[in-house]
Amino acid sequence: MTGLQVEHMFLGDHFNPEIGFLRRTAFRRSYGQARFSPRPARWKAVRKFYYEGSYDYFEDRLGRPESREAQAASRAELSNGDQWAVEYSKASEGLAA
Repeated sequence: MTGLQVEHMFLGDHFNPEIGFLRRTAFRRSYGQARFSPRPARWKAVRKFYYEGSYDYFEDRLGRPESREAQAASRAELSNGDQWAVEYSKASEGLAA
């Protein structure tokens, strides 16, 4: 199984989140995620492998970076239901002075 997801969102200065669910105002968000999960036919002990990666990037209305996060994961699902996983995450936040 393979998957790809790409999103881009822009909220301008006049956006009013009346419900209050957004913690940011006037931002641009770009997000991408890719997944590949083959089922090996010749390895009886392994049911499925998972390889996933994503990148989330926020910038303010002037194009200055606010925050970003990169994630990667590799998992093996064994035939008995056990899983082995390795995950990586790197995040950074730009703090306003």
